[in-house]
Amino acid sequence: TLIPKYRQQPLRNTEEDFSSQAVIPSSTELFHFYRLTFGQCAKLSTGSRLAELTSTFAKYLDLYGQQVLYYFLSEKSGIQGPSLEDAILILNTADYCYVTCNQLEEKIRGRIDEEFKEKVDLQSQADAFMGIASATVRFLVRKVELACEPTWREMRNTPWSKLESVGDQSSYVAELLRNVKETSAEILKLLQKQQYSRAFCDNLVDSMATTYI
Repeated sequence: TLIPKYRQQPLRNTEEDFSSQAVIPSSTELFHFYRLTFGQCAKLSTGSRLAELTSTFAKYLDLYGQQVLYYFLSEKSGIQGPSLEDAILILNTADYCYVTCNQLEEKIRGRIDEEFKEKVDLQSQADAFMGIASATVRFLVRKVELACEPTWREMRNTPWSKLESVGDQSSYVAELLRNVKETSAEILKLLQKQQYSRAFCDNLVDSMATTYI
């Protein structure tokens, strides 16, 4: 019953100031509910029932990733995608879910009977959240690509075969550099973890080189 509700809720309260460290409230609520349920189940059974509960956790973590996070990243906001602030929230939340998934798996393994330890596996869910984080980084790179499109168009439309001499640099070059630097700086100041800053820069360099060639 929580998943459809989370799809309908806005990602954040627009009346509150945006924080680049924030996560979507539904994610913390979901894991809080998981911790309570896990605690209650472990009091009654640390055997097959807890193993079954872990499978249920896995099922709804998959649903949360696909039907909430990925939904807001790729469908909810239409063709232009989410705003920069919403994209940062999705990235932070995917990272939080990745970390918390691993912690939850560890906690359950610590409580469950020895014969069921091998059945406790939330790695594919953790990997899926990391996949959503990577998709969000690519979306942020796309924001820079869109800012640069007019200058690439000018480059393509330049009548190169008719040029009789070359100067210092073409008129679009300064504009291209300005767009890359300004849009990247705006994004990088909101990225909290170095691994995502690095991934963003690596993807952007790759994209710019490929587009140029």
